[in-house]
Amino acid sequence: MNTKKILIYGMLLLASFLLVVSTSCEKEEDDNTPPVENGNNSEEFVCGNEFTDPRDGTIYSTVQIGDQCWMAKNLAYLPEITYEDDWSSLTEPQYAVYGYAPGSGTETVAGAKASEHYGNYGVLYNWAAAMDGAESSEENPSGVQGICPPGWHLPSDYEWTELVDYVVAQGYPNEYGDPNGAGNALKSCRQVDSPLGGNCDTSEHPRWEDDWSGNNHFGTDEFGFSALPGGLRYFYGSFYEIGRYGTWWSASDRGIDYAWSRGIGCLFGDVLRLSNGGKNEGFSVRCLRYN
Repeated sequence: MNTKKILIYGMLLLASFLLVVSTSCEKEEDDNTPPVENGNNSEEFVCGNEFTDPRDGTIYSTVQIGDQCWMAKNLAYLPEITYEDDWSSLTEPQYAVYGYAPGSGTETVAGAKASEHYGNYGVLYNWAAAMDGAESSEENPSGVQGICPPGWHLPSDYEWTELVDYVVAQGYPNEYGDPNGAGNALKSCRQVDSPLGGNCDTSEHPRWEDDWSGNNHFGTDEFGFSALPGGLRYFYGSFYEIGRYGTWWSASDRGIDYAWSRGIGCLFGDVLRLSNGGKNEGFSVRCLRYN
């Protein structure tokens, strides 16, 4: 084989090698984790630092719990406000702030953000708004950015279970009547008559109502998750349970009408895995960081 043929043969081998490497890299990158974008959404972001939502400038504390990085407060992104009382649609995005319902179509985003509970508890979304057009997911990560900012996603039912399982593994059983339960460990310590005293013992919002049942269910915030009870909005327009109960959407549906969610309350110690969350009801959202 002469020198010219050897050179051509070598160049063909090199081209084939580069093609294989390129294809392999593309396959490795093809998962449920999208590229992370600009600002403090960059790959240099460190969990535990504050995160600024580039869409509206809202600042969120973040916390590492096991292998997961969570926002440490409820999502407050509000692209619009829904003034209709009837949220019967399962597919139209709907947004509300607890208690803000002037009626007659006079609601505004600015008015909602200036209302009593927006800064403390964030926004209540129906499932369509939380998903922002994405399909249901059971994956880990869910692959559903939904209403969350770039670099973050709406956790699947599986990812919520991972959170609770981690808390249980640290010695906080997910048991309804246990004062040392997983739900109490994830709650903010801000609660009426909290035995922890100091800033934890408060009647000012945001906070939990006291456990008037006498079973000593007080938040201890062992992990910095700081769950707060944003209440809920029923599909027919009424708001309930502010200060007493919080419900958070997952990206996993349970048929046409319902989606999986998680609930924490002031009168019990566990984290409830709820299968009866109607997609047309308004719940809170917690976003989870892509690793």
